[in-house]
Amino acid sequence: LWLPGILGTGKTPSQVLRNRSIRGLLLPPQPAPNTRLDLDWDDFSAVSFGFTLTAPSLHNVGIDHFRSIQNLLREIHRLGYRRPLLLLSLKSDQRVSFAWSAGFHVGCRQLGLPPSEPVHLTSSDFRDFLAAVRKAKPDVVLTTRGWATLAREQLPAAGLRVPEDVALAAVNYAATDQGQGGIFEDGLLVGRHAVDILTAMVQRGEVGIPKNVKHLITEGTFHPGFSLGRIS
Repeated sequence: LWLPGILGTGKTPSQVLRNRSIRGLLLPPQPAPNTRLDLDWDDFSAVSFGFTLTAPSLHNVGIDHFRSIQNLLREIHRLGYRRPLLLLSLKSDQRVSFAWSAGFHVGCRQLGLPPSEPVHLTSSDFRDFLAAVRKAKPDVVLTTRGWATLAREQLPAAGLRVPEDVALAAVNYAATDQGQGGIFEDGLLVGRHAVDILTAMVQRGEVGIPKNVKHLITEGTFHPGFSLGRIS
């Protein structure tokens, strides 16, 4: 059910859900970070995905972005990279409660890499991405899959070969990103976890906003690709 569509009918979402005898709700990641939803929560069992829903605080499932990016740093360090740059949109990092930038900072310290401040882009203009790469001169850029795909297409035209001049690692690799190296986020597995939790809640009659919120987070797995090479 698409909530904006329900609101357009003049009915409240809670009323529509009750009329359809829906008792369990799966709330996917919201379009924007720090989202609030107003429902009659005492009528429903609910599980949210990710960290974009700020209020209410519900049982949720998601990817462990903090540990996943640390694992990614260890893998690219093993390949020989020593000057990583985390380059992504500010909104993307906000959507994961800044777990990517926090994990990157900790991971660099653990590996003894020189301090490198994450660069948060506030526009979708690739020229800003390119300018940040030229300024920092990294040997590998860690970024989200959308930027990684665009960079693979645009960097060679700017005189930067991938991975010879600069490598690319996606912090949220998907199975459809052929050739891209990075951290694979298994959305199907996370979805199964959510269904398991919600089914148990419905069976127990557990409704409303929980007093003690449970988080089930799953680590992503490293996936090699030709966007990552090996440095001797």
